[in-house]
Amino acid sequence: RMVTGVQTCALPISFRSPNPLPTLLGVHRIWTSSSHRNAGLASLLLDAAAGRFIYGCPILKMRRALDVAFSQPTGAGMALARSWTGTDAFKVFVE
Repeated sequence: RMVTGVQTCALPISFRSPNPLPTLLGVHRIWTSSSHRNAGLASLLLDAAAGRFIYGCPILKMRRALDVAFSQPTGAGMALARSWTGTDAFKVFVE
């Protein structure tokens, strides 16, 4: 199932698709040690994955919310996904 527009746990999810949505890249896990957080490392890792996942066809910044999905992110993961995709309506997939 794909879920978009994930909010904090206190707020409802704004959209849930019963059918699979086309997505190029699924991010199952991304983690940085606490001593290196807020240094932009996770964003750099996502940039590298999006730029090289499909040879010769990088995922453009304006398409991140459409072409990349995150697996059930934590609060910090949601903040990263929001920041990196530039929207609150990023895709989430349930494993």
